[in-house]
Parts: sequence; structure tokens; C-alpha cells
Amino acid sequence: MTKTPFPVDGEISFRDALTKHIDLTSPISKKMLTAMIHLCEAQPDKALLEEVVKNKSTKYDELFKQNNLGLLDILSVVPSLRLTPDFIFQKCDLIMPRYYTIASSSLAYPEDLTIAISLSRFEVTLPDTGEKLIRDGLVSGYLEQIHKSHLAAGGNGPIPDTTMCFVKDSNFVMPATHDVPILMVGPGTGVVPFIGFMQEREKCQKSDDSVQLGSASLYFGCR
Repeated sequence: MTKTPFPVDGEISFRDALTKHIDLTSPISKKMLTAMIHLCEAQPDKALLEEVVKNKSTKYDELFKQNNLGLLDILSVVPSLRLTPDFIFQKCDLIMPRYYTIASSSLAYPEDLTIAISLSRFEVTLPDTGEKLIRDGLVSGYLEQIHKSHLAAGGNGPIPDTTMCFVKDSNFVMPATHDVPILMVGPGTGVVPFIGFMQEREKCQKSDDSVQLGSASLYFGCR
């Protein structure tokens, strides 16, 4: 059994586990590297990992953090490592949910849900060859691929790709009546959650000419 069960019903193939559930690109923790030591067949590789996980050693930062190495890149550091299925299922981290703020009003768009995503991108340097790779963020890159495929097909029709998702209750609550002035502050979320606010206010006013809208002020910052 894994630490956290795979979010599927019934059986799962090894291919599906690796491509859909095991986190291959996030930074490898010292705890995981420690567990890998005995799986290295070459003594120099074992010695290297032992040095990496030592307290106050700079090797972890130099090899893994600065180079943005994930499980996918581990053989560029210790080529004699032989990961077993048991290790992958029991020790490797699973892909964790990414939380995105909803950028639409369920009143204005009851059948649709819009999210706003910034594509993250980072550079990976492989220690054995010095090769530099550019990788997209795991989820944002995947969603961008779906979007590009959809546009390439003309932007019409069903999207064949799917992803698992869920909706959490929002902490953003509109005033009981729309004539109440609102002050919107986005210190971390930016303007995204307030797009839904504006859509809802617009929908209510278009549906009922007697609706009076209070003033709305938005404050947000950009890094």
C-alpha cells in the first residue's frame, strides 16, 4: 500500500501510476534520497547520496535544489540507482492537488466554470552532461497543452482530454444586496476572484432594471 492511496477505483496499471499519479518533476526530498541509498548498485553513488543527506552538507542544494532536479532526473546524479516498483509505490510522492481561484459567477454562467492560470516554467540542469532543459509547470503545462489542442481543432466541439478536479466552497462572499458598496482587496489572489463578483453584479442589473449597484473599488498588486 502507498502512503496515500491512488485516487482511483479498482486496479491501476504501472504506466498510469507513473504518468498520472507519481510526481516525477517536483524537488526530491532528503528523506526520499536517504531511502534510495541502498538501491544504488555502485559504491560511489551510495557515497554521494550519503554526503547529500548529511546535516549541514551543501551537496543537496548544489546538486538538487539549484538544478531543480526531480525524480525524472535522478539517474543523471546516480546512474546505478535501480528503483523498484515497491519503492515507487510506497516511497515516491504523489501529485498533489493544485488550487486555482474560480474566475466566474455561477449565477451568470451556471453551466461553466472559469479559472485563471499563469503558466509556470523553470530550468533544469542535468549534472552529468550540463544539459539545460526548460520545463513547464506540471499542471499549468498540461492544461496549456489541452488548450492548444482545442484551438488547433478550431476551438469547437468536445475536448478529448480530461483531468480530475473538485470544487471547494469559497471564502469570498457577496453582500446580501447589490446596493452595498464593496471594497475588494487581492493581496495574493489578484483580481481573479473578483471577476466573478463583477459578472454577478452585471447579470443582476441586466436581469432587473430596478437593481441599484453600490460602488466597487478594487486594490491589487503585481510582482
